[in-house]
Amino acid sequence: MNLIELNHSLRQLRLGGIAAVLETRLQQAQAEPMAPIDFLSCLVSDELTRRGDRLLERRRKQAQFRWTPEKRTSSRASSNTANRIKRMNGYSISSKSWRTAHPTEPIWN
Repeated sequence: MNLIELNHSLRQLRLGGIAAVLETRLQQAQAEPMAPIDFLSCLVSDELTRRGDRLLERRRKQAQFRWTPEKRTSSRASSNTANRIKRMNGYSISSKSWRTAHPTEPIWN
Protein backbone atom coordinates (compact mmCIF):
# COMPACT_ATOMS: atom_id res chain seq x y z
CA MET A 1 0.00 0.00 0.00
CA ASN A 2 1.49 3.34 -1.00
CA LEU A 3 1.07 6.68 0.73
CA ILE A 4 -1.87 7.83 -1.41
CA GLU A 5 -3.83 4.63 -0.75
CA LEU A 6 -2.99 4.82 2.93
CA ASN A 7 -4.26 8.41 3.13
CA HIS A 8 -7.47 7.38 1.37
CA SER A 9 -7.97 4.45 3.75
CA LEU A 10 -7.32 6.61 6.80
CA ARG A 11 -9.93 9.11 5.66
CA GLN A 12 -12.41 6.28 5.02
CA LEU A 13 -11.85 5.17 8.61
CA ARG A 14 -12.44 8.79 9.70
CA LEU A 15 -8.86 9.21 10.85
CA GLY A 16 -8.29 12.52 9.08
CA GLY A 17 -5.97 13.77 11.82
CA ILE A 18 -3.55 10.95 11.18
CA ALA A 19 -3.88 11.37 7.42
CA ALA A 20 -3.07 15.08 7.72
CA VAL A 21 0.21 14.56 9.60
CA LEU A 22 1.31 11.19 8.23
CA GLU A 23 3.94 12.54 5.84
CA THR A 24 5.39 14.86 8.47
CA ARG A 25 5.57 12.06 11.04
CA LEU A 26 7.15 9.70 8.49
CA GLN A 27 9.87 12.25 7.78
CA GLN A 28 10.40 12.73 11.50
CA ALA A 29 10.67 8.97 12.05
CA GLN A 30 13.24 8.69 9.24
CA ALA A 31 15.29 11.66 10.46
CA GLU A 32 15.59 10.49 14.06
CA PRO A 33 15.45 6.85 15.09
CA MET A 34 11.98 6.21 16.48
CA ALA A 35 10.59 2.95 17.78
CA PRO A 36 7.40 1.78 16.03
CA ILE A 37 5.37 2.18 19.21
CA ASP A 38 6.58 5.80 19.54
CA PHE A 39 5.67 6.48 15.90
CA LEU A 40 2.19 5.05 16.40
CA SER A 41 1.85 6.93 19.68
CA CYS A 42 2.60 10.24 17.95
CA LEU A 43 0.02 9.53 15.24
CA VAL A 44 -2.69 8.63 17.75
CA SER A 45 -1.85 11.68 19.86
CA ASP A 46 -2.18 13.92 16.79
CA GLU A 47 -5.58 12.39 16.00
CA LEU A 48 -6.83 12.91 19.56
CA THR A 49 -5.61 16.51 19.58
CA ARG A 50 -7.36 17.23 16.28
CA ARG A 51 -10.62 15.68 17.49
CA GLY A 52 -10.50 17.64 20.72
CA ASP A 53 -9.91 20.90 18.86
CA ARG A 54 -12.76 20.21 16.44
CA LEU A 55 -15.11 19.34 19.31
CA LEU A 56 -14.24 22.55 21.12
CA GLU A 57 -14.78 24.61 17.96
CA ARG A 58 -18.10 22.89 17.25
CA ARG A 59 -19.34 23.56 20.79
CA ARG A 60 -18.22 27.19 20.59
CA LYS A 61 -20.23 27.64 17.39
CA GLN A 62 -23.29 25.94 18.89
CA ALA A 63 -23.14 28.23 21.93
CA GLN A 64 -23.46 31.26 19.61
CA PHE A 65 -21.57 33.62 21.89
CA ARG A 66 -22.17 37.28 21.12
CA TRP A 67 -18.89 38.71 22.23
CA THR A 68 -17.68 42.03 20.97
CA PRO A 69 -14.52 43.52 22.45
CA GLU A 70 -14.96 46.85 24.21
CA LYS A 71 -12.33 49.53 24.45
CA ARG A 72 -11.79 50.59 28.01
CA THR A 73 -9.88 53.83 28.10
CA SER A 74 -10.12 54.61 31.79
CA SER A 75 -11.59 53.50 35.10
CA ARG A 76 -14.37 56.00 34.44
CA ALA A 77 -15.73 53.71 31.71
CA SER A 78 -16.14 50.85 34.18
CA SER A 79 -17.69 53.26 36.69
CA ASN A 80 -20.21 54.39 34.07
CA THR A 81 -21.02 50.77 33.30
CA ALA A 82 -21.62 50.02 36.98
CA ASN A 83 -23.89 53.07 37.27
CA ARG A 84 -25.84 52.00 34.19
CA ILE A 85 -26.37 48.53 35.69
CA LYS A 86 -27.57 50.05 38.96
CA ARG A 87 -30.07 52.25 37.08
CA MET A 88 -31.33 49.24 35.15
CA ASN A 89 -31.98 47.43 38.44
CA GLY A 90 -34.38 50.14 39.52
CA TYR A 91 -32.55 52.42 41.91
CA SER A 92 -30.68 55.64 41.56
CA ILE A 93 -26.99 56.12 42.24
CA SER A 94 -27.30 58.55 45.14
CA SER A 95 -27.51 57.04 48.62
CA LYS A 96 -30.44 59.29 49.54
CA SER A 97 -32.74 57.83 46.90
CA TRP A 98 -31.49 54.34 47.78
CA ARG A 99 -32.48 54.95 51.42
CA THR A 100 -35.98 55.98 50.40
CA ALA A 101 -36.35 52.86 48.26
CA HIS A 102 -34.92 50.57 50.99
CA PRO A 103 -35.70 52.21 54.36
CA THR A 104 -35.20 49.07 56.50
CA GLU A 105 -31.72 48.16 55.30
CA PRO A 106 -28.78 49.89 57.04
CA ILE A 107 -26.45 52.11 55.07
CA TRP A 108 -22.80 51.95 56.13
CA ASN A 109 -20.89 55.16 55.50
